[in-house]
Amino acid sequence: MILYVGAMFLVTHAFYRWGLSMASPIVMTGLLALFLAGSHERWQRLLGGGHMHNRIVLRLAVANVGAAVMMTYAGWSFMVPAWAVLIASVHIGWSGARSRLAAGAITAVVTLAAQAAVHAGLAASIIPLKYSDGAAIWGLLLAVTALNNVGVSAASGEEATAALHQAEARFRALVEKSSDVVAVLDANAHITLISPAIRHVAGWEPDDVLGLDRMVFVHPDDVPAARAALDEVIAGGDGAEVRFESRSRRRDGAWRWYETTMRNLLADPAVGGIVCNERDVTERRLLHDELAHAAAHDGLTGLPNRTEMSRRLAAALPDARPGHLVALLYIDLDGFKGVNDAYGHATGDALLVAAAERLRGGLRAEDELCRLGGDEFAAILSGVPSVRAVDDLVAELSGAMRLPFVLSGRTVQVGASIGSATADSAAADATVLVERADTAMYAVKHGTTVSR
Repeated sequence: MILYVGAMFLVTHAFYRWGLSMASPIVMTGLLALFLAGSHERWQRLLGGGHMHNRIVLRLAVANVGAAVMMTYAGWSFMVPAWAVLIASVHIGWSGARSRLAAGAITAVVTLAAQAAVHAGLAASIIPLKYSDGAAIWGLLLAVTALNNVGVSAASGEEATAALHQAEARFRALVEKSSDVVAVLDANAHITLISPAIRHVAGWEPDDVLGLDRMVFVHPDDVPAARAALDEVIAGGDGAEVRFESRSRRRDGAWRWYETTMRNLLADPAVGGIVCNERDVTERRLLHDELAHAAAHDGLTGLPNRTEMSRRLAAALPDARPGHLVALLYIDLDGFKGVNDAYGHATGDALLVAAAERLRGGLRAEDELCRLGGDEFAAILSGVPSVRAVDDLVAELSGAMRLPFVLSGRTVQVGASIGSATADSAAADATVLVERADTAMYAVKHGTTVSR
């Protein structure tokens, strides 16, 4: 501080000796020190009550009056407008473009006051008075013009900054509240960036998952598909895109289905990774599964329907083990129509459900029972050792179905006609097997015989 004051004294003393200042070097040094202190940001903040946007007029007045007194005392009153521009430029930076109007008004006031002081003989001028007045007037005009230009430029910058902040805030709100999670992965599937939406979508904090392998959150059964998708999008090069669905673990341990779109932006210097847009599609997936299940199963018994039976039979034949048979049983309930007509559809439905449970109980765990419609059922038997084993099972089921059923306190009795067909070749035709089983069931029902 002492060195700083000393340097100011040397400068003011030199100006005084060279005739460039009419003020005492000691007094001038003091005024200069007071001006610099009053213009300092810390003092200006104090005048503003702790904020640089408050009390703009007061702060500008303090700084400009200090400069005007100092310059007028030195004989340079005509230079007051130039100092005012310097002061206003700093204040516009601190307080914004709105301070330019106050700065212009205060500049005019202190310039006129300084020249009035010279005319009143309160201060001298190093140049003739008429030149001092002319210089002051021209300086004031230039100062007002400069302040207006600086203010307009600052206002434009503030508007652009405000628009940018608004756009950033809108984008941030959209990203944070979006139902989609945006993540960036490196080529090894490590998470390098993730949007705040992960909080409400999956319960994780962004910092909890950064740097981790994305695959640690994927369901083990879905990891191969997710890895394959990542490999495919990397191999596809810049801009390649892949979409797939997989299950991911929430923080609470629940598994949710996500539709993930991966885009290769590894070559983009602004991204440098694989951008993943992940959307929770659990409800859609559950609905899809429910609809698929409903389309393939009987609504009353929950058993696979005729269409699903055909699909499963077609899949079972190629998987037949050498030395074993695939058998198809066609089962028709005897006497069901009489029960349904006598006791109503509710009892008939209850009988169908009870019959399905009894049939299911007579089959092996690996056998598949289906309902074809009405009072008809079918059973697919895989890995049967012989035709005799099929005949024994048919006899057991027929006997079981002759036992009474107790339905809501009412005892009813029906039977079952069961026809069977077997195949021992993976090349066997499922349609032919169905026809043979149906024919065999018809023959049993009407007491005729057919060839297997």
